[in-house]
Amino acid sequence: MRHKETAAEKNMRANLTAARHSLKLSQQKFIDTFLKDDDGNNLIGVSSLSILENRGSRNLPDYCRRTAERLGVDPAIFELDTTEFVEILTKHLDKTEHSGDRELHQLIRDAADETPQERLVKRINEYIMDGVISGDMKPGDKLPSDRQLSDMFGVGRSQLREAMNVLNVMGLVDILPGQGSFLSVRRSESLLVPLSWGLLLQEGSVEQIVNARSVMEIGAACTAARECSKKTIEKLKAVKPTISFTYARQHREEFPKIDANFHRTIAECSENVIILNILDLLRRIIESITASSIRSDEQLRAICKEHDAIYKAIVSGDQEAAFRSMIIHMRNLLQRYRDAH
Repeated sequence: MRHKETAAEKNMRANLTAARHSLKLSQQKFIDTFLKDDDGNNLIGVSSLSILENRGSRNLPDYCRRTAERLGVDPAIFELDTTEFVEILTKHLDKTEHSGDRELHQLIRDAADETPQERLVKRINEYIMDGVISGDMKPGDKLPSDRQLSDMFGVGRSQLREAMNVLNVMGLVDILPGQGSFLSVRRSESLLVPLSWGLLLQEGSVEQIVNARSVMEIGAACTAARECSKKTIEKLKAVKPTISFTYARQHREEFPKIDANFHRTIAECSENVIILNILDLLRRIIESITASSIRSDEQLRAICKEHDAIYKAIVSGDQEAAFRSMIIHMRNLLQRYRDAH
């Protein structure tokens, strides 16, 4: 017979999760930081922590105690109402700047760099991602009610609704009036939206995103040469004449769209939807923050020549040639970007 959870145990379960969310930690990072034995071994796995956060565990008191000790708080606060717990924990975390625990302080400082609204959006996002990874959530599943989520994250309902609206715009959740909030059924594409949001807000070089795309494009070309089906190879063959036509007419303003279609078709030829979706994402980000790097008819001619080499390698199934030709193309693309910017 299943143990009936007491009010104190329910609070401990909710507050352990609230502590993790307050620090903006994934389940694995939380385990690595707080739930280790004296020899440094993890006491629990991600799937078990996921079960604990949803249903409880006989080890819950021990995990709360270890977390409290690591945070430097009284373990008794984990038995408090979640709203009160979050208030006490937040005040405590604000004082840790003078603590000698550098690793913990760094975690707290990273979380504190965001506005409360940004932090809440990311906390809910982490909660959903953890559920998807553990298998507890799948596309189309209904999320807890606004009241339950407000209690879970220790925030008011109006603040919670604002955060849910942000996630709705991002494509991660679908809000149906009168029915509730649901995990988006747009599957892998919807789960890349938070990554896109993070990359756009990241204080990094656009060149790093271009380099990341280069790595993926090279892998896609090699995989396409090896895995391309008859159906996708015919699609690639159909795309090739559009490149030649655009070049012959010297339509530089139309070429970026043709170029994107060529690269997307190569990704489709890889027969790997993850490669396809990530490359789509990286290309959209680059297009949204940079202008076209094609500045002359000479550059257009060079790109078409590079495309031709890639095309021939993939159609012939030559992985080595596909690897070499795509490396040359992406290296030249990066140089064209540098020259233009």
